[in-house]
This record gives sequence, C-alpha cells and structure tokens, in this order.
Amino acid sequence: MEHPTYETTDIYISSVLATIGYKVEVKGTEYSQTQQVFYIELEEPAQLQEIQATVNLYWQGGLTVDPNALFSNYKALRGKVLKNKN
Repeated sequence: MEHPTYETTDIYISSVLATIGYKVEVKGTEYSQTQQVFYIELEEPAQLQEIQATVNLYWQGGLTVDPNALFSNYKALRGKVLKNKN
C-alpha cells in the first residue's frame, strides 16, 4: 500500500515543516514553469491533519520555530532545488 503524501510548491512552508521534524523531499522540478514540488511521505493519514493545522498556524502568524533551524532548512531545500536544476 502506498503511503499518503503532502505536497506543496511553497519552499517557505516546506522549510517550516522540515524544521518541526518532517522529512521534505523535492520532486518533479519543472523549471519551464519555475515550479518545484516539495513532498512529505506520511506514515499514516492522520499526519495530514497535523500538517494542515501547522500550515494554518503558519498563515495566521501563530507558529513559532527556531530561526536558525528554519534558515538552515531553507538553505538545504534551496540547494536540493538548484541541484535538480542541473
């Protein structure tokens, strides 16, 4: 059985999710449309609700994360995107 996934094209949300412990991967980089897709493979469907609640907090400005870890995860994801570009 295939695991459910959460997908987004937003590198900032992806960086936040990586900072709180999710393993974020880059998939299907399509530079003709300047879009990359970040995805998280979930162990169980209930995790999708947790991620959606976290994303809602992100958009509401109610999420607190370690700024150094956030910046580090952003740079790591950006590096993966640039690596896939070549």
